[in-house]
Amino acid sequence: MRYSFDVTDLVDRLRAGGSWQADTVRVSLLPIAPDDEPEPPAVDATAPVRVGTFNLYQG
Repeated sequence: MRYSFDVTDLVDRLRAGGSWQADTVRVSLLPIAPDDEPEPPAVDATAPVRVGTFNLYQG
């Protein structure tokens, strides 16, 4: 299972406001309401979530 999120606009806004600091980036993954899910869960939604790898690329 892979997900990609385009954060280009967010980073551009942070840079424009002088708030972008690449060496102190913090990322939070938060649960959403079941009604907001783009597709039904493939596994038990109450099971713990494990993130194997997280990458942030600058193009």
